[in-house]
Amino acid sequence: MIRLQYVLVEIKRPDTPLLRNAEYRPGVWTASRELSDAVSQVQKTAFEFTNGRLRDDSKDAHGAYTGIVTFSIEPRTYLVVGNQAELVDQPDKITCFELFRKNIRSPEIITYDELFERAQCIVKLLDTQTSSSKDTDEIPF
Repeated sequence: MIRLQYVLVEIKRPDTPLLRNAEYRPGVWTASRELSDAVSQVQKTAFEFTNGRLRDDSKDAHGAYTGIVTFSIEPRTYLVVGNQAELVDQPDKITCFELFRKNIRSPEIITYDELFERAQCIVKLLDTQTSSSKDTDEIPF
């Protein structure tokens, strides 16, 4: 039996502000309304998605069970939002944004530029593995 877990992803715009336009106190920058609202939206969506649902047994096109079970117990949640360009060379803003997102258990907040960098690293790693596996004719896992 294959067991899977749901993952929920909320995607906002890359130009969504991460922080408010003005300091709350000297050196203290709070999350933008759009960001904090998106966090609440993802949390509520995940709650509603799992409410009363423990697992889903997958069926094929003919209605027969496939043996694939997907659990909906606290699914991982991600929020893709904004861009860190607004934080460049501003240590207080960087600190406040990082503290905000590191202290939220769910969703994991990822900016568009971070997602792009992760994708580039994955592609580069796959290219490297593909090149080295061609030399050895071995599968890279």
